[in-house]
Amino acid sequence: MTLVDAVARWLALNPAWLGRQPGLQTTAGLREAAQIWIGPPPTLSNQPPPQELEQMLHIARKFDVAGRDEA
Repeated sequence: MTLVDAVARWLALNPAWLGRQPGLQTTAGLREAAQIWIGPPPTLSNQPPPQELEQMLHIARKFDVAGRDEA
């Protein structure tokens, strides 16, 4: 019944809404929002960006992960 009460209060505050004709569409507030993201979609790759790749490879060469795991 809370929903019914809320709808009744809203209709009491907006009586013009009941007088509209079905089939007439108002343009105010019913448009889709403009897209925010403009550009290529992100890839599903797990590879680091190229500027970080060389740095990561340099750090990876310093450590022998397989040797550490074996020890």
